[in-house]
Amino acid sequence: MTTKIKLPVVEFNKSILSKIYWVSFAIVVVVFLILFIMANDENNQIGKLFVLTFSLFAIGILFLKNPYSHNDFLTISKDAIEYKTESYLIKDISEIKFLYNGYKGKPMSINIMYLSSGYENILKFKHKGTDLKFNIELKYEYLGLLRRVFSEFESVGIPISVLNSWGKKIKL
Repeated sequence: MTTKIKLPVVEFNKSILSKIYWVSFAIVVVVFLILFIMANDENNQIGKLFVLTFSLFAIGILFLKNPYSHNDFLTISKDAIEYKTESYLIKDISEIKFLYNGYKGKPMSINIMYLSSGYENILKFKHKGTDLKFNIELKYEYLGLLRRVFSEFESVGIPISVLNSWGKKIKL
């Protein structure tokens, strides 16, 4: 049985507006922290101003563009890896590395307040001596298919290494 999987390829587009937003947010937090420590505020005006400013930043984040955009699909099968009009035959691929950083919605720590976006996964492979790299979005339902495709690659002699975000070799 041949497994075929279509993975969304994402591109990271961090805008200058986003950088300005986060730098100004950090500066405002530091300034208010210094004011809380240094100023004698009996009427709690600094606290009220901080809450107002923090609320405005929280509303402002809703208007920031998502820095990730979908850039097409990477189709992986036992015979080839295809992207747009390019087709990379498996027989011409010498090694595959998959940098796994979690699937969409996966808790990133014991405290489940921070969930993975699934965007920080990278598939690297060497095709006819050329290194290729794709940032892909990974969802939970893709994991089993990806495991199956990788085992098919290993069965034809292509070395696969799956690394976590710390560079440690793992099983997917």
